[in-house]
Amino acid sequence: MKKILNYTFFLFFSIAFSQNKVTISQALNIASKQSMLCERLAKEKIFKVTNPNNLNTEQKLGVSLIQFEQNIALLKETELSENITTNIVTLEMLWIGYRKNILNNDKSSSIKIMEFNNVMLYHCNNLFESLLNFSKKNKSYPYNTSIKELPNAYKASNNLKYLSQKVSLYYNAYYSKIIPYDPLKLTQITQEIDNSITTILKSKKISNSLNKKIENVNLEWDSLKVSIKKATDDKFTNVLKYPKPEYVLAQTTKLLKDDDLLIRLYKETSEN
Repeated sequence: MKKILNYTFFLFFSIAFSQNKVTISQALNIASKQSMLCERLAKEKIFKVTNPNNLNTEQKLGVSLIQFEQNIALLKETELSENITTNIVTLEMLWIGYRKNILNNDKSSSIKIMEFNNVMLYHCNNLFESLLNFSKKNKSYPYNTSIKELPNAYKASNNLKYLSQKVSLYYNAYYSKIIPYDPLKLTQITQEIDNSITTILKSKKISNSLNKKIENVNLEWDSLKVSIKKATDDKFTNVLKYPKPEYVLAQTTKLLKDDDLLIRLYKETSEN
């Protein structure tokens, strides 16, 4: 807990010395990170509860807390439309309760996080979609390019960021019996990831330099999906037969990193 408090101190220190104004494209990128961080915080919270001796998870949790709060502060300083600013203020208010449950160590807070998480994600995604529409209206990135496949690929890759964390969150929650198994939830998340991957694969025609990274993302998901299917087909009735949450967590982290690199390549390609 002291480490998290130290991270929080670093947060206010870093904000105080941040002088750069955020552009629209940067605000869009920050908003997409909020959706991912919302899921990653819940994932790390549940993993910390189920693995209390894992100090590495506590450190990661502290870093995610810093990033989420710093991103809110940066978005508040950005000149945006009134409705988007209202979305940011709403998210900031919800964050107070979400953060409290993230830091709480009792068992009931884990159940609350699984419920609260859906509310937070809805508002994070709503903010991202609002900024995406704002970018389209103002013809800024990713709509300032002649590459017609890029906007959809960009959006799909940003969706994959939070979905990669969400699938790990629910896998651990069911594996560790934090909440009762819902046969539809993981199937729904898996289908959403499949849809995102399908859209991303269509962007291979944009550039040869993108192909390798796109294939990496596709192969990593195919491998992970096989592991998740073993558990969902068996309805988590015998956890000794399935991959442990640590494996799923590690694989989704790799998927997130490759997807992040892919999003950077989209930006570089659009600027060439």
